[in-house]
Amino acid sequence: MEKTRDNGGFFKQILTAVVLSVGITLALVLVFAFVLRFTDLSESVIKPVDQVIKLLSILVGCLIGIRGEKGFLKGCLSGAIATLLSILIFGLISGGAPTFFGFLIDFLCGAIMGGLSGAISVNFKG
Repeated sequence: MEKTRDNGGFFKQILTAVVLSVGITLALVLVFAFVLRFTDLSESVIKPVDQVIKLLSILVGCLIGIRGEKGFLKGCLSGAIATLLSILIFGLISGGAPTFFGFLIDFLCGAIMGGLSGAISVNFKG
């Protein structure tokens, strides 16, 4: 008889991936802000690094949180929600909001990265 692992419910996996993604994003942005404070990096590097941080955070969140079936769907939802929460949190912290085009690009990148990450994560045996 084969042992089966409980992978958690559909929404529990999404919630886990979102919480991890947002937490990792916050931590890495804090580290990056610390680095910016003590280096002479130009402002042109901030947006690309911010995007990479968000995308890597979504990848890690999905790899840890998503298992079982429907990985692409779970990942898309996780990436989209994590992106929305990140934009909301950073908007509240900075007192500003991205342009509609900037928001749309972030949202689509987050959803696509989440979908790809979710599809990858369900194919890892664990």
